Amino acid sequence: FRMSILKKLEALQGIPGYLGAGVFSPEGKMLGGVTEVAGISFEIAGQLFHESFLITENRSRESGFGPIRMMQVDAGMGTVFIRCFQNDDLHFHLITVVKSDSNLGLAKMLIDRALNEISETITSKH
Repeated sequence: FRMSILKKLEALQGIPGYLGAGVFSPEGKMLGGVTEVAGISFEIAGQLFHESFLITENRSRESGFGPIRMMQVDAGMGTVFIRCFQNDDLHFHLITVVKSDSNLGLAKMLIDRALNEISETITSKH
């Protein structure tokens, strides 16, 4: 299962400056992805970014802005995208890290494409 997720994440390597990506459950558990990004444990870093996403998501709903589809964090090492996928019976988050000078428009397009392919993979496994 982790290998099939990894296979779908390979499409993100088409982003110039791609550093890594992982798929996380709504509870923050890594379901599959790279384990290290630029010498940092991505399983741990991804969980930390995941927590910040959940807090921001909660505040967005409380304030009346509604659910968040994607959150972008511009950090010193690069840009972190946290993209939520949720339908009736499937919910997961895709966290992707790219270098700061990457083509962010292309990154978002490829993230959306990978998100749909991963959802099909997860759905077919259940």
